[in-house]
Amino acid sequence: MRTNNKCIEVGASHEGSRSPEDHSCKGYERDRNPCSPLLHFDLEEHISFKLTLKKIRGCGNNDICATWYNKGMHDTVKAKVKESGFLPFLSILGHGKKGDRPLLVALAERWWDTTHTFHFDEVGEMTMTPTDFAAITGLRVSGKRLTYDLDIYRNKNKVVKLFGKPIADLLAGERRVPYESLCTPYWKKNPKDDKEADQIARAFILCLIGSSFLNDKSQYVSMHYAPCLEIVSDIGKYDWGGVALACLYR
Repeated sequence: MRTNNKCIEVGASHEGSRSPEDHSCKGYERDRNPCSPLLHFDLEEHISFKLTLKKIRGCGNNDICATWYNKGMHDTVKAKVKESGFLPFLSILGHGKKGDRPLLVALAERWWDTTHTFHFDEVGEMTMTPTDFAAITGLRVSGKRLTYDLDIYRNKNKVVKLFGKPIADLLAGERRVPYESLCTPYWKKNPKDDKEADQIARAFILCLIGSSFLNDKSQYVSMHYAPCLEIVSDIGKYDWGGVALACLYR
């Protein structure tokens, strides 16, 4: 998304902020590189100023679910996953290609968390729109609002019903479960009936949530997403793209 190319003159209004002259974009033409002093507030806290770019690390695991789906999943369960609408997203995972680190570092230098936008010399301020995100990931930014059950981990019978006894045993009364362990009991598992196929599909999608698009650095996934996974045919009706985009901006 592109903003107006005119530079906005804004005076320092926040306590502790620097004077406008300290924040000006020196060395750039004003009609070419829009800039507001408030956008360049507390520069010492920006990632590029702190020289921490070399410490940038991703989180999650984009290979685990791709490998499970391609090599360790029965066709009956694959049909359930396809029905849930995550197949386009899965298709971009697990290619074994390393990211373009110089590009990622350059983008990190130009990202401002005060506005959730990139600031480029030639084009000014840009960001990823929900339409862009949906086109890249295959996760639509629309649908039903997610519902959560923060206490489901206390209800072992409900966990067994939705995910099967192996997952309930892994949870062991905790709120979260290591997402990498979700695939172990169901690897190449041939479901005995439709109920078990649904349980494996739910465990897979929970693993996908925790490892790929709602992840953090903990390598765990919370069970509180369970209400959204209860009816497998309705999973794709929820706004997964919206929450994934919010997680990305966070």
